Amino acid sequence: MIQDLKIGKLISDTRKQIGLTQKELCLDLCSQSMLSAIENNQYRANAELFIGLCKRLEIDLNAVSLKYHYPISKKNEFNQKVSDLCNGHHYEALYNLLMDKSVISQLDTKSEYRNYYYYLGCATFHVKKDVQKTEQLLKLALAEDKMKDSSESLTLLVYASLGFVYALKRQTSGYQKMFEYSITQIRKRPFDENMAIIFYLKALAQVILAENKERINETISEGIFLITKNRSVNMLANLYYLSSIINDEGRRNEDMRRSEIFKDLYGEVVNTKISEY
Repeated sequence: MIQDLKIGKLISDTRKQIGLTQKELCLDLCSQSMLSAIENNQYRANAELFIGLCKRLEIDLNAVSLKYHYPISKKNEFNQKVSDLCNGHHYEALYNLLMDKSVISQLDTKSEYRNYYYYLGCATFHVKKDVQKTEQLLKLALAEDKMKDSSESLTLLVYASLGFVYALKRQTSGYQKMFEYSITQIRKRPFDENMAIIFYLKALAQVILAENKERINETISEGIFLITKNRSVNMLANLYYLSSIINDEGRRNEDMRRSEIFKDLYGEVVNTKISEY
């Protein structure tokens, strides 16, 4: 099914099927070198470019998810529901959905099990406030990860989520190890928008652990730099919000204003309940 294909392969295969050269497809949209990188999954097109390519190739945009999510089931409708609930922070509904006995019976591959435990871990943390159970579920997600490439983005999210859990438990060595690994891997690979979450989780963990303000700002700044460099907006509102609560009045006001702008423009849900951690 279309959602199960790599975006680059989808574009490449469709282009070849209708007889377009790369030069013809990318005309007035992007450079040929960029299109080549997209087709080889070395560069992730932003929404505007992706839509332009799909329209030129006459790919049905309703059949392609522009949100990067991780399939649990062979059923695209179910996967999209999980993604929408998670992105909308509707964690109780997500928890109830994933705890339905019929869901786990659908799981087949190791990647589906891994993705299931990741989403269930996130939902459990927010709904049950059970750090120990969350840690167990995230470790199950890693146990199911038998893929050759341990830097795959979902796996990096699991490592970072575990790092955040260790920060909550004040286990600093585990916290440092998880984030050092995940961020080192990010720096080695093409950036995708979900990786922005890792910088947010690390910065939030640093706030919880009352780390030096300069170190927190370094994490936030690197996250914002990579997001904007790759023409994404994901997590900008949250990163600027974090910056606003740790810095002095002048920067605080400016970063709060930026957070509000990105929240309003792109509908990002901002976590303002940091004191609860």
